[in-house]
Amino acid sequence: MGESAIFQVRHDAIKQGRDQDELAMEIGKAVLSLLYEPEFIPLPEGSREKLDRPIGKHQNGITLIDEIHSSSDRVFLWSRGTLRGITALAPEEVRLVKNLVDKA
Repeated sequence: MGESAIFQVRHDAIKQGRDQDELAMEIGKAVLSLLYEPEFIPLPEGSREKLDRPIGKHQNGITLIDEIHSSSDRVFLWSRGTLRGITALAPEEVRLVKNLVDKA
């Protein structure tokens, strides 16, 4: 049993006509940075972890969505252009999830 990570890679960040080996190296470095070199954004009430890293000219080319243990259960929703865990959703988005599940 182990940990897994879910990332969102923005297609427009990798469609740059660049060398694939160079791009693969940049994506790999961004993944490792997100997992093992956390950066924090200072806020008046403290700080929060920066979950995006640049790829090419895109400052948010890759985003860490969540880290999950293999024995965990999670629910995610793709909404407003991003994938988010159900615990990060606003009440109206939770209702949307319920409606989608009811229709399934």
